[in-house]
Amino acid sequence: MKKSILLYAFLSLTLAQAQYADSRLEVLSQAGGAPLFEVKDSTRLCVLPIEEEWFAVSGVFLVESDKVGESMVAKGTELFNLKKEKVGEVLSDIDGVEMQAMTERKFRNYSKLILSGTAHKNRFVSASVPELEIENTLKDKNRGRQEERFTALFESEDFEKREEDEFFYYVKRFENCGFETEPAFRLILVLKGSLPYCVITNGTKFNAPKLKEVRDVSGYTFSYFQKPNEKNHEQIVNAMYTYLPF
Repeated sequence: MKKSILLYAFLSLTLAQAQYADSRLEVLSQAGGAPLFEVKDSTRLCVLPIEEEWFAVSGVFLVESDKVGESMVAKGTELFNLKKEKVGEVLSDIDGVEMQAMTERKFRNYSKLILSGTAHKNRFVSASVPELEIENTLKDKNRGRQEERFTALFESEDFEKREEDEFFYYVKRFENCGFETEPAFRLILVLKGSLPYCVITNGTKFNAPKLKEVRDVSGYTFSYFQKPNEKNHEQIVNAMYTYLPF
C-alpha cells in the first residue's frame, strides 16, 4: 500500500506540467533548425506528438507591449506566464506572430502572444505528454499500476470525465495552444468498465501495442483495443462530437 501511494504521488508530480530533460528547453524553427525561443523547466506548453521523433511545441505568453511590433518579436524579448513570472526569452527575431491585446487593468502594459516551433522528443520526460503516458501505461501488464497511472494522469492533466451507458470518457482538451476560450479535445480515452476500449486522437500521433482496429472519421483517429461492433462505434463517434466547438 505504501509503495502504491508513493508511486501515485510521484506520477502526479511528474505529470503536473511539461517536464524537460534539462533545466530549460530550446524550441526550434523546424526539425534541426535554428532556436526561436527558450523556456525554463515546467513551463506550461502545448506539446503535440505529430511525428515519430519531433514534437510540435507552442505556448501562450505575455510580453511587455513596448518590446514588440505589430506582429514581430525581437531577439532578447523576455517571456512571462499569465502570472507575470518570467519563464523564458526569445532567441531569434520572429515575424508573423499572432498577438492579442490585454484589456484587464493589471495587464495594461502587456500583450499576449503565441509562439510555436518544434523540439525533439528526447527533450521531454515522456510521462508529461498525455499520448506517450497512455502508450507506456498500456504496456504495463500490472493492472494495479496501470489504474494508478491513469488516475494520476486524469487528475494532473485535468481530464474531463463523462459516463454514458457502459462507457467512461476521459477527455483532454488542447491547452496553451491558442487563444480559444473553449478549445476542442486533444484526445479521449474510452474505458469499458475499467478496461481501455478506445483512444480518439485529434491530429496527434498515438502508437499503442496490440490494437485490434484503427478507424478514421472526418480526420479523427479511433484506435480500438477491442474490436467494436457498429453500434458501439457509432455511440463513441457521437460522444466525440460533443467535445468539438461549434
